[in-house]
Amino acid sequence: MGFETLLLAATPIFGLALELEDTAADVVLVAQLTSEAASADASADAATGVDAEMAEAIATRQSLVPWHVVFGNLAWASTTLSVVLGFLTYSDRYGFGADAADTPCARGDPILGTDGCAGVPWPHTVAASALVLFYGAAFTTSFLMPDPLEVGEGDGVLARRIRIHRALRWAVLGLVVAQVVFGAINANVDTDFETSRALAGAHLALGVTTWLTMGTQGIVGSLLAY
Repeated sequence: MGFETLLLAATPIFGLALELEDTAADVVLVAQLTSEAASADASADAATGVDAEMAEAIATRQSLVPWHVVFGNLAWASTTLSVVLGFLTYSDRYGFGADAADTPCARGDPILGTDGCAGVPWPHTVAASALVLFYGAAFTTSFLMPDPLEVGEGDGVLARRIRIHRALRWAVLGLVVAQVVFGAINANVDTDFETSRALAGAHLALGVTTWLTMGTQGIVGSLLAY
């Protein structure tokens, strides 16, 4: 067999082999492109899902903000009324520096009436109960409000205000609990006039401190736009 014959016989075989290699390379390239496109679609879907979750969280926060504000305002109004009635009750029962025989209740001319001179001071107690109810609602809604953008974790003015507002809610909670404890003790413990007046004075001081702290918290909260 001559060289020309061998060349003619070998050409189709090696030509076919070259064509198969080219076809395999094309298949690999198409598979890579398809995989990259699928990964891009998956990333886009994931990003869309994250955006949807964030939008839902922001919508939840915005829907709870009005309720949080309403409960906070009602709590502060109840605290104001409770403090006013606490002052009047203290004045009637103990006076401000008066002796036991020289208090309005002892003289028979208390501002809130003679029914409030002994036992549970019901007007003050009802106002304090409203305070506990409304502040409890405001406190609870604050934890139900998500912060998907983590605004409170930043270093800006808004972030600092949010952190102050959040810290004050714990301070107010502690003061409210202390008020309830002192109020219950003072209303139910049978002791001498001076001890009772000291307990009532501590309770009243806690009430004023609660009113001021809650008012500060409300002012800081009113400066939040998020």
